[in-house]
Amino acid sequence: MALICPKCGAENRDAAKFCLKCAHQLVALGPAPAPPEAPASGAASAGPPRAKRPRPASARMPC
Repeated sequence: MALICPKCGAENRDAAKFCLKCAHQLVALGPAPAPPEAPASGAASAGPPRAKRPRPASARMPC
């Protein structure tokens, strides 16, 4: 069964979130996902620290 847009009357797929003809929102969207929490151990990142690479000579600022 097709999903009918209440704004323009166009038929859309059953799984459609927005109308293909007028872009009206067809279903309520859920809240945005929460950002991931920081690790409890107090570490700044989950992976091992990365070594800094030196800049190429062409990218360095002149003295």
